[in-house]
Amino acid sequence: MLYEQWLWDVPKHAQWGWIIALYLFLGGVGAGAHITAGMAWILNKKNKGTSKGEAYERINRAGAYLGPPTLIIGTTLLLFELGDPLRGMLMYVAYINPTSWMAVGAWLLFILISTGVANMVYWSIGKSSGKRFKIGILGIPLGFTVAAYTGYLLSAAQFVPLWNEHLLPLLFTISAISTGIAATCLFAFMPIFGPITFELKKGATLFSKIDALLIITEIAVLCVFLMEVKAFGGAGLASVNLLTMGRYAVFFWGGVVFLGLLVPLIFSIHSFKKTPRAKYLTFEFGLVLLGGLILRFVILFGAIKQPIVIP
Repeated sequence: MLYEQWLWDVPKHAQWGWIIALYLFLGGVGAGAHITAGMAWILNKKNKGTSKGEAYERINRAGAYLGPPTLIIGTTLLLFELGDPLRGMLMYVAYINPTSWMAVGAWLLFILISTGVANMVYWSIGKSSGKRFKIGILGIPLGFTVAAYTGYLLSAAQFVPLWNEHLLPLLFTISAISTGIAATCLFAFMPIFGPITFELKKGATLFSKIDALLIITEIAVLCVFLMEVKAFGGAGLASVNLLTMGRYAVFFWGGVVFLGLLVPLIFSIHSFKKTPRAKYLTFEFGLVLLGGLILRFVILFGAIKQPIVIP
């Protein structure tokens, strides 16, 4: 059973539960979907007028339709977790503090969701591709900032060694792009966009190859991240032991490392040889999403909190 690890009594309302973990996951997927859509739009421009270009346009469209709703659902969950949804909705105008990642994140989410919704509307009404291109490209840097924000939001907690680590935002950003690619390609395979063509599979295979590089990088960052947290000693060492040898070891090794990273990496490497079938790509991308979700849960629940020492 998942529950937070505290070294002292803390009121129940002050503890972060599964809603926050799901919010961090959806925020990452939504940001990654915007980044994927932007990349697909660039590839579409380079292959304009060809069947390959149409495949990338479909992936771009899938990302444009997927990104904003995912962020909206995740943000809605966060608002209800805060206890007062209305006050949370007004945070970006009522609480302006450039040193607070909660306030900065509220603005980043507002801007990315707004531009994303505009892109959805442009797709729906058949607006000129030029305007869709500008908004789609804008989604790449905005997506990166929101993806990083989900990590900085946790790293600001100085009393949690597992969170207060400079590599956590990088780890979450890489994972966000990886899960965003997976979710967007899976969505592009949906029948509402038409049949799965060979060119679409080739387009998804290219993103699978990109994901392979992301997974390799994520594994390296995750290893260094855990070693640095472990070097903190105390609650940091205890948190790493909890993830790797304790209560959450099965979730970490089985869910994050094996199912979420190694198996998808094997499938991605295989795609370098030939274009895989749609069902193999679906399986690969599905595992990437599962691993990304479990990663947020174990990072959130496996962190041991320690009191702040005040001189």
